[in-house]
Amino acid sequence: MNQPVPKGDAPDIEGDVFLNAQDVPDKFEVGQATIDKDNAKVDVTLRWSKEKRHYTVLLKQVSGAWKVYDVNYGSDGTLTALLK
Repeated sequence: MNQPVPKGDAPDIEGDVFLNAQDVPDKFEVGQATIDKDNAKVDVTLRWSKEKRHYTVLLKQVSGAWKVYDVNYGSDGTLTALLK
């Protein structure tokens, strides 16, 4: 799937870009939120039968609502970098 695409075309995305995974986790654990003015960070743990991943969801408050603006996958980078 990681093949070059013609200029102007978008590459195929395999899996869920928010989870950075092909399979849905068996369990999600949402940790404590850290809020600093209009920004927040929430630690999230995803669990599969033989695997566990820790991510940090980055949020911004826009018009009174919290919106996801990036996901830090740790050593796998970030959602925004993955989409570039």
